[in-house]
Amino acid sequence: MISFVRNFSKRLKGRTRYRAGLSGKDVGAAGESLAAVYLKKKGYRILATNFKTAIGEADIIARDREALVIVEVKTRRSLRYGRPYEAIGKDKLERLVKLAAIYARYNRLPECPVRIEAVSIILKGGIVSSVKLIRCL
Repeated sequence: MISFVRNFSKRLKGRTRYRAGLSGKDVGAAGESLAAVYLKKKGYRILATNFKTAIGEADIIARDREALVIVEVKTRRSLRYGRPYEAIGKDKLERLVKLAAIYARYNRLPECPVRIEAVSIILKGGIVSSVKLIRCL
């Protein structure tokens, strides 16, 4: 894990630091980019990013072997408000399950297992300090 965090700089155009003054939106976008790299390294095939519907948005939709995986990415600059994945509530999980069904129907995917996962990223002092993949459902 530590070597993966150190190698992020090579994957993100040589940047190892993020400006301390990044807006929340910029931190989220950086986290989604980091999560995509992380998932690809783990063997996931990214199908879509920022898939939007009337009921909400899925950050990343991927395939892991036969499963369709809906990934929520949470990025924080500190643990002041808890771990990033702790911000995913029951309502969000229910929306992600519905988004999975909508995506499968829209793309005419055959019936396949669906998983909901979260990528939890912590940036400390502008440096990536941890990345964790957590299975939610």
